Amino acid sequence: MNEIVENSVGMKFVKVAGGSNQPGIYFAQFLMSNREFQRITGQSRPWWAGNDSDPVNRLNWFDTVELSRILSNLSAERSAGRRYRLPTVEEWQRVCSAETGTRFFFGDNPDELSRFAHVGSEDSLQASGRLMPNPWGIYDLYGNLWEWCTDPRQDESLSTLDLNDLRPDNLRTLCGGAWCTSPGSVSSWLVDFQHPSAERSTIGVRLLFTVETPDSITNSNRPASILKGLHERQLINSIGMSLTPIPAQRTTSTIMADAAKQSTLSNSEDAGYYIGTFPVTEAEYRLLSNGGSYALADNYSFQTDLGRVPVTGVSWKEADEFCVKLSEIPDERNAGRRYRLPTESEWEYCCCCGEPVNAMVYKCSARTAWTSENTRRNTHPPVGLKEPNSWGLHDMLGSVSEWCSNYFFEREPQDRERIRDPFCRRVARGGNVYFLRSLCQPNSRFPVSMNRGSLCIGFRVLMYIEVPKS
Repeated sequence: MNEIVENSVGMKFVKVAGGSNQPGIYFAQFLMSNREFQRITGQSRPWWAGNDSDPVNRLNWFDTVELSRILSNLSAERSAGRRYRLPTVEEWQRVCSAETGTRFFFGDNPDELSRFAHVGSEDSLQASGRLMPNPWGIYDLYGNLWEWCTDPRQDESLSTLDLNDLRPDNLRTLCGGAWCTSPGSVSSWLVDFQHPSAERSTIGVRLLFTVETPDSITNSNRPASILKGLHERQLINSIGMSLTPIPAQRTTSTIMADAAKQSTLSNSEDAGYYIGTFPVTEAEYRLLSNGGSYALADNYSFQTDLGRVPVTGVSWKEADEFCVKLSEIPDERNAGRRYRLPTESEWEYCCCCGEPVNAMVYKCSARTAWTSENTRRNTHPPVGLKEPNSWGLHDMLGSVSEWCSNYFFEREPQDRERIRDPFCRRVARGGNVYFLRSLCQPNSRFPVSMNRGSLCIGFRVLMYIEVPKS
């Protein structure tokens, strides 16, 4: 029997040999149970889940990836240097077959399958471990529940361990079969493919861990916002909002002209301003205002802190009113801090870190932006999980489109009469989770009625220091 290790939540793992040029891995001896899921997440057992000893099911691929992160960050697991993840298909099949090369780990005779596999049943799943294990001491590799693996179905350019690229257009791989799978189709190499958002009673989860140094396990599991560190001069205001200082805007471009027109930063033309490090969150908005928001808990996974989700459903007028209310807080007023929505030119300047918009210094990718390719349907992930631009600003692209102060027609060519939009449409910038990555660019802009809230639009505040008149 291979070495067995029990972790801090009572899960047992069997040490198995790694692949070529790879260290050993610890593979879960059983499917994850409802009881273990509760211990990891602190969440109550879902109504559909059955008994505490039954395998947890109906977790989609995104949930299992986040579950791995949460387990890796438990203090006892982090101290032990254990990094949890889903297995690759290669790892799963090697463990299942116990490197025998035959159809089953016990040979090629299907008549013996009933001793090892809960398949061909008209009932349902059963507690993991009731049948015989494979030669390495691992149970339920055939049947009972399909098991998620990291691998996409087709995309050789995507690293199987790059869990930051959660593109829903790539089907994910499942191995092993379920309780209802036909015995005739079962083998160590049986695979299926499902959309990563699939939540089914026939799909469970089995994790593995590798042992790394405490420092490497901590760094590899913390959000990009923490890894990058806070901007050296970031300011936290009286309601806890993070604001990043922006250097003075110097340009003669007509595109940038409205910044000088609308900004009253100080008596010096060289003065800069501060802008929100993140879009305004649900929790921040609720401190000062009511209304808005499409962040329905039923659409989100078990681990999501809805307070950190960017607020949506807020009209331009409501966003502008929030800035006014924030400016009127005594601590903010006494410090001379005044808030408003950024102009388009200010938004572009911050997004592109002072470079021209066509320089594309801040590119929309899986590492920098939440778009339709990597987001669960009808959700906006919490702010700050993606890499910031070089000025330390997160989620400028994707996530939510952001209100700017401009009327839509104010950016028309100079040979057209510059009029205010007769339909009162203001500008939203940056793209959002409902847009393809190609549409979430620094120059992305579209008009929306200033009186209308949208499930894809949020906002970010700009703060300047009001200089007392002498």
